[in-house]
Amino acid sequence: HRLQSQMMRARASGMGVRALPRLAARNIQTATPRNIRAIAQSKSFPSMARMNVAGLRAMSSASASTDNFKIEVDGDGIAVVTMDFHEMKVNALARHVVEELPPLMTALEADPSVKVIVFASGKKDFIVGADITMFKELAAAGREGVRSMVKASHPVFDQMAAGKPKIAAINGSCLGGGAEFALACHYRIAT
Repeated sequence: HRLQSQMMRARASGMGVRALPRLAARNIQTATPRNIRAIAQSKSFPSMARMNVAGLRAMSSASASTDNFKIEVDGDGIAVVTMDFHEMKVNALARHVVEELPPLMTALEADPSVKVIVFASGKKDFIVGADITMFKELAAAGREGVRSMVKASHPVFDQMAAGKPKIAAINGSCLGGGAEFALACHYRIAT
């Protein structure tokens, strides 16, 4: 009930839906299935879930970036990781993107100032699945090539599912490997 009342106050004060991921991140460690269900069943939840990614970016006080991820950490220990996979029109899981995740996750998990990690997209869609240009490589590699690529992604998703709470702030399409990515997070907020 505390999170629900905070979200209602944020909405009434004009912060609106931009406050939802931050409020959820602040309260994630005290959240229970019962109060999460109560929020989801409230009449105002669908309108509150429409968040503004630009609002997420505005909350930060410290930042860093890699080729495909922009990391911003605010004073409350909320790390917002904005995914903007370069040289792609959409966020798709390519080999080089998947290889960037383990060191990024290790760094965020080791940082004592980070309490919660929120993944958001810098593009129209969250993650649309695997990079289809990889399919040619996989077809040439045969069954074992496909198997090895799938096996290589399992430890990445296992690493995401462990440790500090993670929230997938899903905006737009979330397909295939993108759905696996979101499911590896502890919580999902979708629009």
